[in-house]
Amino acid sequence: MQISVEKMHRALGYLLWRVLLMGVVGLAIYVAGTRAILHTVPLYQDAIVNWVAEKTGLDFRLTNLSGDVINFHPSLVVEDLQILLPEGFSATFDHA
Repeated sequence: MQISVEKMHRALGYLLWRVLLMGVVGLAIYVAGTRAILHTVPLYQDAIVNWVAEKTGLDFRLTNLSGDVINFHPSLVVEDLQILLPEGFSATFDHA
């Protein structure tokens, strides 16, 4: 039994379209899910700041913490970050 070139071409085209469709749907789910999770970051701002302070031993203060997806990469946006150092010094960042 021989398979014709036309049937192989049709099967390959069908497979490629399915893989492409699954890739696009997977990417859409990833972006939507990541955005949904990152939009809840401001709700946990105090808990995140306390956790970082506990792990580093430094006192942190910040005005706003938010998250977003930029070019398919999740990112955190920190505004007015102030790190209080043990000797009374501080490091301040407007936007990070």
